[in-house]
Amino acid sequence: MTARFNHAPGSFNAPMPTRSGQDRTDRTSSAVSVNDNLQYTVFADQDQLKRFSVALVLFVAVYGCFFVLPVAISIIYAGLCIWTLIGPKQSLQAITLAVFIRYLNPGVFSLPFEIGPLSWLILLLALARNMTAVKGGVLIKLLAVWLFGLVVTGLTFVSSQYPMVSLMKLLSFAIGASTVLICCEALDKNELKHLWVWIMALFSAVILLSLATLPFPSLAYHRGAGFQGILNHPQSLGALIAPFASWLLASVFFQKKSLISMPVFLSCLLIAISIISETRTAMVAVALALFGSFLVFISTQKQFKGLGSLSKTLLKSGTVLLMGILVLLSYRPAQEVFMSYVFKRESQNLEEALSSRSGGIEMQWQNFLDKPVAGWGFGIYPGDTFSKDVHTFMGIPISAPVEKGFIPTALLEEVGIAGALCFAFLLVTLIRFAARSRDIRWLAVFFSCLFVNLGEMVFFSAGGIGIFYWVLMGLAGVAYKLNGSHMQSRRRKGT
Repeated sequence: MTARFNHAPGSFNAPMPTRSGQDRTDRTSSAVSVNDNLQYTVFADQDQLKRFSVALVLFVAVYGCFFVLPVAISIIYAGLCIWTLIGPKQSLQAITLAVFIRYLNPGVFSLPFEIGPLSWLILLLALARNMTAVKGGVLIKLLAVWLFGLVVTGLTFVSSQYPMVSLMKLLSFAIGASTVLICCEALDKNELKHLWVWIMALFSAVILLSLATLPFPSLAYHRGAGFQGILNHPQSLGALIAPFASWLLASVFFQKKSLISMPVFLSCLLIAISIISETRTAMVAVALALFGSFLVFISTQKQFKGLGSLSKTLLKSGTVLLMGILVLLSYRPAQEVFMSYVFKRESQNLEEALSSRSGGIEMQWQNFLDKPVAGWGFGIYPGDTFSKDVHTFMGIPISAPVEKGFIPTALLEEVGIAGALCFAFLLVTLIRFAARSRDIRWLAVFFSCLFVNLGEMVFFSAGGIGIFYWVLMGLAGVAYKLNGSHMQSRRRKGT
């Protein structure tokens, strides 16, 4: 990406007389110097850096107000409801900030009851405000979402033991996903850039404030397990690292970034936080996202901009891998940290380390084999014991928590082959749009949001923290708007 700087008259961007050939040479040299320096940075220009800095200070101040004055949370939520009505960018800003407030650490912040209903109000207001943007490519995405919803609705009446629970969860997923997709499609090029800076600043504020809790273990490790910082669970913090680490590492490995640069430093920091949070899902998602992006990279290099050569990508990857192996072999504390992370606390072998997932996966597979066509019901556990976890209001289910990790077997268990085929159509549709972007970093972000579901199934949690991943996938799906003339030429050619 090219950096743009607005200089006063007389600088290298100001018009110069034709006779001044030396001045034109100096301007070219200065521009090249600026572009070369971009390989060490995260942001494309000073405007993005300025916006990021302002937003970061704002978010830190907001969270500080929450800590000192708990009633500020309700005030901010009320303000977000109004902010949502301004436009699609503001709607997505409100949705993302609401998520990071709703999932704050109760050991640090006092969360009022009303933030749950207000979160849904923000979503519904965003949907109502941006309905007029339903056109073009978003129609295909909405078709895929609602086709899945309609098919699973039919399956619910056939197979679900708790049809009202399944229908309410299905409705919340469809509304949440549709709202985000519509808002993302309504963004223009500049709004997309600004929103991404907003999200990075919001995430950075969470990371910085989380690190500030480390001197206070009762807060940083409030649940008594991994590091959770200012969020309510280690998995919440750890899994959120995946898309941002994928963005940074993709810029290092696939683009013209130096191995001695800010993206590398920040990536190492995020990996370290993932390790102390004991969230293996994040690193698995990052690794698979980079691998998936690499496969696309080697097969369609010419479709992406700002890429380094394949040889440089392989050299960087090999260098990092070799350095990691050398550190593990030569530094015993690093070995102990790595083994503790892989085997997770008291596990003695790989089988025990994977038992938290393998037991559930095996049970889900067996349940699928018992009802392979229609499954047992969307968003529920098979069996009578699940009923005690269902909370209702005036006969309507309002809470029925389900924690499933591995999405392939969990989905087959819930909706069978019929629902899984519709899900595959939805997935292919989303991937096709994400692959239209010429910035491979967006593809890495998209893949990481998908692969997080191999450990934490948040794809259908559009009423919870899953909505944040949907925002990222939605942005990746419209990142082709940043392609400029490339997409126009493709349309002219009919491709």
